[in-house]
Amino acid sequence: MAGVGSAETVRSGGFLDWWLEELAALVPVRRARRPSRRQSTLLFWQDGVIRVLEARRGGTEEVGSFLLEPPRGGASRLPARLDQLAPAALLAELRGRRDLWLRLATEHGLLVRDLLPAEAERELRAIVEHRLDTLTPWTAEQAAFDVEIGGRRADGRLEVTVAAVPRSLLSRIRARLAELGIEVEGVDLGAAEAPPVARFDLAGDGARTSGSAARIVAGATAALLVLGAAALAGSEIHARSVVVAERERAAARLEARLADLGELRERLEALRREAGLLAQKLAAAPSALVLLEELSRALPDEAFLSELELSGDRLRIGGFAASASPLVPLLEQLPALEDVRFQAPSSKTVVQDPELGRREVERFVLAARVVGLRGGSP
Repeated sequence: MAGVGSAETVRSGGFLDWWLEELAALVPVRRARRPSRRQSTLLFWQDGVIRVLEARRGGTEEVGSFLLEPPRGGASRLPARLDQLAPAALLAELRGRRDLWLRLATEHGLLVRDLLPAEAERELRAIVEHRLDTLTPWTAEQAAFDVEIGGRRADGRLEVTVAAVPRSLLSRIRARLAELGIEVEGVDLGAAEAPPVARFDLAGDGARTSGSAARIVAGATAALLVLGAAALAGSEIHARSVVVAERERAAARLEARLADLGELRERLEALRREAGLLAQKLAAAPSALVLLEELSRALPDEAFLSELELSGDRLRIGGFAASASPLVPLLEQLPALEDVRFQAPSSKTVVQDPELGRREVERFVLAARVVGLRGGSP
């Protein structure tokens, strides 16, 4: 099988702390087995090759090797019968021995570090089995695994290491060994140079659990029921927490919109005030059309305007008349005007009248202040 590779990570969760407390109160206490005895002989498997390692002072020594199956890049079937691929003397020595341990190279499995609450020690293996699919690419049905407590932190939390390999790979290797008459007591994961001490047993606790089959089945059933109930409760709590969180986010968005609404109302009210002031200003401003109509009625028939300028309440008009001096008293009689005066001296000039022909007139420029005249249609 192609190597999966090794990796290390640390995980923890607040919900897991609560779930472990509930699980610990329901499941009988059963400590995780931690293999630690020295092994006299290790069968180290890597890419289809078995290296037989014997324990010696200061480490291990390779005493032989044989091809158990072709490497992944090799032929699709074995070139000969399986028992002809290994030295007969070596196989004869290994057959029937009960102290053999199989060790898989680390690249064919996965080593993961995890961080758990102290209460997890009461049922460590069951908890890791339940979380295996979040720690590794496999589920508990797809992988053979074991767990080791590596240390404790000051707050009591456990530093654990989980070792896992694909169950199909392990079953295939043990089946090949069984065809050669070789049985292994346990399965480890590590390097060939590691000390001859079984750190893990990936074969699992089930093969060596004492007691009747009925007790095993009953215990497994009870554990499954407990895990199922805990998972159901956890799922319901998680679903409720998601709903509550969504409602809190909706409330926060609504509050933000309400805050914006107050600001928009203030801006709208300010615009309304500005519009009212502008309307009042426009209503109070003199109307040039209305003023022109008033001037047309007040001026003599022989007088006519050539210019009219209205800026605020200041009026300036210019034009021609037979005599400019009577214009000031005439315009002062208008209620809309006051302070009427000549802005420049009048001057005589000759104009061409279509009806009267050439005639002499006076050019005038008058200024006045407009009062009592409001904007609007005339």
